[in-house]
Amino acid sequence: MRNEKWLIVGADGLIGKELLNLLNSSGNAALGTVFLEKPDLVRTFFLDLSGDISDWEASEHTTIAVLCAAVTSQEECRRNPEAAREINCIKTVELARKFVERGVFVIFPSTNLVFDGHEALNREDDPVSPRTEYARQKAETERGLLALGTSVSIVRFSKIVWPEMPLLKGWMKALESGESIQSFSDLRLSPIPLSFAVKALEEIGRKRLNGIIHVSGRKDITYSEMAYRIAELLGADRNLVRPVRARESGQNIEWLPAHTTLNSTRFEKETGIMIPDVWETIEEVVRA
Repeated sequence: MRNEKWLIVGADGLIGKELLNLLNSSGNAALGTVFLEKPDLVRTFFLDLSGDISDWEASEHTTIAVLCAAVTSQEECRRNPEAAREINCIKTVELARKFVERGVFVIFPSTNLVFDGHEALNREDDPVSPRTEYARQKAETERGLLALGTSVSIVRFSKIVWPEMPLLKGWMKALESGESIQSFSDLRLSPIPLSFAVKALEEIGRKRLNGIIHVSGRKDITYSEMAYRIAELLGADRNLVRPVRARESGQNIEWLPAHTTLNSTRFEKETGIMIPDVWETIEEVVRA
């Protein structure tokens, strides 16, 4: 076993925070960078990727860096593409280069949205076909990172869900109160739990699995199907779920992929870890 020393860039974000907490609770040596101070996060220091990082140097003790800092809002990427690209692409690759030059193994969480979703279970070597600004930036960053050599891992995730996810939390609160909810009948996801996603990142880092790796639920479900299942698990009336078409909802939905699944054979084969069933994932969220 290596004596790894992890650095989580963007430990104040969803994945970064959960990963930092997991690593520290399991006895790993881990630090994180934050853009905003968070009292509940320990072992962190400040790093702003929107500023000048030319003089920033990675610690000589770091062995694995996970690049979670990003503009993650698809709407923000659409409205302010250049500002988002500066962080999501240019600064991320610049930071990764600094790590690689010091012999650090770099992990970058990416997304199934680099594919257009016309086909199910895309493989790692399938050509990307992003249809949104957010996805185009992810694809650009992937190319820049892979050009740095074999000390880089690109981990593409399908939709990550968690108990405090605002949409699901709001649904559960409403259903338990006997109130109706709207859910998209034509928007799909292949969910995986946040807790599983960060464990996958830990295992990928520990095994130094480089190149592109997919971590995804095995099948697509619609948001309406998910809402019906949540109602059942809560013992709520299924008639409280009101399916609507995404583009009739008034929300700005850029792209409706027919499929969101990724082929995760490599991950399961090389880690020995099986990805949970999508319905088990939903049940985990509701139980929590």
